[in-house]
Amino acid sequence: GYKKALEKNQIPFDKNLVYTCVRVSFEEGYAFAKEICENHPDVDGIFVITDLVAVGVLAYLNEHHIKVPEQIAVIGFSNWFMSQVIQPKLSTVDQPSYEMGVSAFNLLLKEIKAVKEEQPKVIENVVLDTQIIVRESTKK
Repeated sequence: GYKKALEKNQIPFDKNLVYTCVRVSFEEGYAFAKEICENHPDVDGIFVITDLVAVGVLAYLNEHHIKVPEQIAVIGFSNWFMSQVIQPKLSTVDQPSYEMGVSAFNLLLKEIKAVKEEQPKVIENVVLDTQIIVRESTKK
């Protein structure tokens, strides 16, 4: 999605602007925020893989008196419950967790039935809608 958005807006992809999480942790978010701020002083926004990692990013920015969203906007992904109670409140992409669980269970059940009935497995691609929840960590 990131690369497609860049292409659509005729912006070249720069792999140096992409940081890959391994542990997907608060600490990793904190460390990446430090690295991003040191290596890219002109950064004005950070899109983060999960809200947990984004909370680490916010912690670093807050500790270093970097104003969110005035200097750097931050958006997470998942709409974790903590995203509403931290300061500033975290903008996030809400993924439909309940619907994901129902879909996953139904796909698993179909696969179990197919195996029992010695039928071929059918690979299905399920796409669920997400929505952006704008809170205080991004400009409206």
